[in-house]
Amino acid sequence: MKKLLFLASLCCALTASAQNDSTLLGTSELHVKYQVAQLCDYPNQWRQDDWRDTLTYELDICDKAAHWQRDNWQGTVASGWKYFQMTKKIWPFSMNTQAQLGEVVIGLPEKGQLTRRVILDVAGLMQYSEPIPQMKWKVQSEHKTVLGYDCQRATCEFRGRKWEAWFAAAIPASYGPYKFGGLPGLILDLEDSTHEWHFTAQEVGRPSTPRLMVYRHYDAEKMDHKRLMKKEKLLNLNHTAFAQDYGANIKMDGMEIGSMPYYPLEMK
Repeated sequence: MKKLLFLASLCCALTASAQNDSTLLGTSELHVKYQVAQLCDYPNQWRQDDWRDTLTYELDICDKAAHWQRDNWQGTVASGWKYFQMTKKIWPFSMNTQAQLGEVVIGLPEKGQLTRRVILDVAGLMQYSEPIPQMKWKVQSEHKTVLGYDCQRATCEFRGRKWEAWFAAAIPASYGPYKFGGLPGLILDLEDSTHEWHFTAQEVGRPSTPRLMVYRHYDAEKMDHKRLMKKEKLLNLNHTAFAQDYGANIKMDGMEIGSMPYYPLEMK
């Protein structure tokens, strides 16, 4: 009996801790995996034909929120946070900043807003919140098939880039990759006019087992959208100087010298 009481107390304590350290956004009603390909033509890359970074991102959608993150995002952040708690030092790893979109939660901190968090290399975790962008889509007459779904073309301009989206009206979820949404159907394919960014859905479906949408709370440096953009730009254009500002000495086989190619998704 004592053992059972102990286990019950432990479960209650863990539940309380989880509630304090995280916010349950809901239970995923639709889970989407996207392949994200971004132009990344480093001047001294080891393979001249390897000119894109290709990563997997996930989108979970419920009635109140949408959660966009890398497939291993929570593990990456959790490991860095644990290291910081133990050592009180900055994060001990370098992230690929070119393809680093971080985490976006639509509907947080409240309805009509979003929160984005991103790891800026040795500077650690940074975040901002802003109103959900109202994208002015122009729905076109063209159709094509993506993952077996009939999709319709739509175009818009978002923060300095022109975008072409293909959305599936048969999936009545007004979301898409990253911050994109506002169409009468899920965006399954999205590409900018310069072909520097391309999002392609790989899997779409209702989770076979309950999939909780959890937003875990970590100490992040808070700032506005424009300030974070400036930091991202400095990180790419002068990686060494950025790292030294945070007390780190980075060697990248010569790549730290001079500026790196920079193709931000949001130009302004």
